Amino acid sequence: NTSRPRPGRRTADCCSRNPLKCLHSVEVWSWILLSRRSPDLSSLGSLFRHGTHRMAVPVSGEHSADRRSPREVLLCCIVVVAGLAARIVVAVRNAGDLRLDADGYLAHAAELLKTGTYSGPYSHLPTAFRPPGYPLLLAAFEFVGCTDWASVLLINLLAILAIAYCVWTVFDAVSGRFRLIAVATAMFDPLLFRYSLLPMTEVPCAAALMLAVFVYIRCCPVPEGCNKTLRCAIAGLLFSAATLIRPAVAVCVLLILLAELYAVLVKRTSDRRTVMRRTITVGAMFVVGLCPWIVRNYLQFQKIIPATTHGGYTLALGNNPDFYRDVINGNDDVIEIDSKEIK
Repeated sequence: NTSRPRPGRRTADCCSRNPLKCLHSVEVWSWILLSRRSPDLSSLGSLFRHGTHRMAVPVSGEHSADRRSPREVLLCCIVVVAGLAARIVVAVRNAGDLRLDADGYLAHAAELLKTGTYSGPYSHLPTAFRPPGYPLLLAAFEFVGCTDWASVLLINLLAILAIAYCVWTVFDAVSGRFRLIAVATAMFDPLLFRYSLLPMTEVPCAAALMLAVFVYIRCCPVPEGCNKTLRCAIAGLLFSAATLIRPAVAVCVLLILLAELYAVLVKRTSDRRTVMRRTITVGAMFVVGLCPWIVRNYLQFQKIIPATTHGGYTLALGNNPDFYRDVINGNDDVIEIDSKEIK
């Protein structure tokens, strides 16, 4: 009750000058710990919007921008540049890998440019065996004048940059810690590094998936005055784009939407209407993004094919002892085939 504040307390005037100082109160940290135990982030967003003193505090990771030291940002830039430089050096030394078209994506892109239809590069018949997302990307780059190997390299380098940015931002918004470690892990992950030098779908799919997660996290919460529905719609379309590159992403989308429904129906979050609206919007736009591919497949094959006719091909390979013996272990030289038995 005195004009001089007690030690350890923060007045509303103090928070208005520096809202981040409000984060030192016990109430804020209690809200953060409770919010981390729930898949619904709207309550945490309400906290950062209003604060314990009902002050306007930046959201969506903006509040943590002041915690980023210039040294940390500089180290992150060095890690990203080093990762890009290492990929370029390896690509120059192994230029043939950029044309190593093991799954036929370059051939599908060439057929698409040549005939204007998504057809098999050898049968020249309409196909749905491979997902269309990556061949469409390759065809777009080649259409503007890039060679096939340059298209592969540019797409993968841009994808790695997108992955690094989204990983940094997502970790910044969720925890505000381990950002540098996360970016370094993404830049020098052995599989991502290897596949970024091949015409394969792993790296572009990872970039599309991270972009979708990045936009989706910014949907919960959003700053006041922002179009929440538009962000949810963009997230749904990005999830569908990632699925058209690698259909396995559909499983990730299903798990995310189930987690949201769990928060509404079981956890009974306080903001049930907002969470349900977000879930419906993302799910609906995810289906809308897949509709052109589904309609095309129905017109061509009179079947509803939301993904590919690839089916369980990869699953069968992974559980096929003969495949491991002959291809993975390279022991096919011990197999003797009698020509008489074949006849």
